[in-house]
Amino acid sequence: MAGVRERFASLSRFADQSCCGAGGTHATAAGERLIGFCTATIPICWDLAGDVLVVDLRDGARHGCVMSWWAEDGYCETAWGGTAAMLADTADRLDDPTRTAIVDGGTLQWT
Repeated sequence: MAGVRERFASLSRFADQSCCGAGGTHATAAGERLIGFCTATIPICWDLAGDVLVVDLRDGARHGCVMSWWAEDGYCETAWGGTAAMLADTADRLDDPTRTAIVDGGTLQWT
């Protein structure tokens, strides 16, 4: 839990001023593209390059969706409408050896 808090605090220092306003307001809706980090998104995992999967808690029809965020490119939509869909997809992939591979001394790679 401490690692998640630290990552969120670190990313929040670069909050996108075109979105994140005073009092927790946000100018963009859930699922919308944005370059800078939005403080209404919660990191749930990241890779070694620093790319992050987040749950998008901004208001809007896609509230709760899972998005990717890269420092260079911003947010990108994923196929997951929420964490339940992401976890179900993860379980399905782990059950199907043709959809994952173990590489580089034990790293799980999605195919």
